Amino acid sequence: MAHPFTGTIEFSVHLKLLGTTLMRRLRVTYEYTPKWPFFDPMIETETTEMEKLRLDLEILAKPQADGPLGSKSIRREPNWSSANQLLRSGLLNSRVYERIDAWIDGEARAQDLERRQKAQSPDPQLPNSI
Repeated sequence: MAHPFTGTIEFSVHLKLLGTTLMRRLRVTYEYTPKWPFFDPMIETETTEMEKLRLDLEILAKPQADGPLGSKSIRREPNWSSANQLLRSGLLNSRVYERIDAWIDGEARAQDLERRQKAQSPDPQLPNSI
């Protein structure tokens, strides 16, 4: 199993650039292998693997009718554009990374519990800290 937990999380972000504030949607798509024991439905038992996390960050671009310097452009539909450089370059506050990690871990724990209940496997013991 490459990554036992995958998913997508969307949230809003406010950007302030050159005195203008914009609200956009960000989307984090993740593949996550936790360090805690999880139920693997492929082998139908609890297992532990080395922790791994892969993230892709995208921002919902909203093209406008007016392009740069007032040039007219064709109106296009909103589209998701890569924003991975924000993750790599450390532009975000460390609390943002911590919250994303906690959110992903929480979703993985919920998926794990659902898998265990579906397979009627015992519930995992909760760790002292997350």
